[in-house]
Amino acid sequence: MTSRLVPVLLAGAAVTAGLLSACSSDNEGDDSPASATVEQATSFAAAAPEVPATVDPTPAELTALVETALDYDVRLADRVKLFQGVSESDPALAQRFVQEKLAVEFTFVTSTGAGEVSARGQVALDRNPPGDVGPVTFVVEDGTWKIARSWACPITGAC
Repeated sequence: MTSRLVPVLLAGAAVTAGLLSACSSDNEGDDSPASATVEQATSFAAAAPEVPATVDPTPAELTALVETALDYDVRLADRVKLFQGVSESDPALAQRFVQEKLAVEFTFVTSTGAGEVSARGQVALDRNPPGDVGPVTFVVEDGTWKIARSWACPITGAC
């Protein structure tokens, strides 16, 4: 139970840190008016390769899958493909899962049944010390490994 709270707590800390840094000013002692710079993305990050379900996935493959799901710069159409039962017509889970400055690295993968594995590893927020994460459940859907709704929905509140 505690391991599921780690990503939620770290995600909340990331949101808080982002809000606090957005409210700060870096033109201390500068008499010029603050200027707002808006950057517009010209391209999206590449989506993670699909992880075929021919064999159990490696920790590195599951790490890449979750890191991609966390990355706002990856097109939503690509991120929805990483979650069990999520589509572009109902992308709420993929939208709420995004978290900048959260890094995950899985180190162990255990088969928990036909078409299901769980992974354990480390999660870190920005430059904070890493903490344990897992078990994170992945399932086979449409011939590829995906993040299980049973794990992702409770931590995001999207389902």
